Amino acid sequence: MSSSHTRVGAPSVQPIPLPASSYGPTTCTVYDGYATQIIFRSGSLDVRTECLLWAANRVNVGYLWGYERAAAIPDAVQACSLTDPHRDLTAIVIEETGFAPVSAAERAKGRSACGSILASGWTVKRGTRAR
Repeated sequence: MSSSHTRVGAPSVQPIPLPASSYGPTTCTVYDGYATQIIFRSGSLDVRTECLLWAANRVNVGYLWGYERAAAIPDAVQACSLTDPHRDLTAIVIEETGFAPVSAAERAKGRSACGSILASGWTVKRGTRAR
C-alpha cells in the first residue's frame, strides 16, 4: 500500500508516492544548519522520500531517518506543527535547540520552512499554531 502526498518544500504542488513502511513507524529529521530541524513522522508510511526531497535543493542540509516511533521533541522552540492533507504525516519544525547561538537569519529558516510546507497544501495541526 502506498499513498500519494503533496511534495513539501517545492513551489509547485506535485503529488509523490510514499510507500507503506514495512517495519512500522518512520521518523526522519532534516538538519538545516545548526538551528533548524524539520521532523517528518508517520505511523504507516516510509517518510524518507520527504527528507530526500527537502534536502535535494538545499546546500549544507543533511538528514537522519529510522524505523521508530516518534520520540519526544527535543527541548527547543517549535516554529510549527503541520499535517498533510491525508493526515498520514506530520512535520514539526523546531529551532533553537541549544546546540549553538541562533542568528536572526537562522531563525528565519524555521519560518521559511513552515511557509514552504504550508504552501504545498499541508495544514497547521489542530491544537497548535505556526509562529
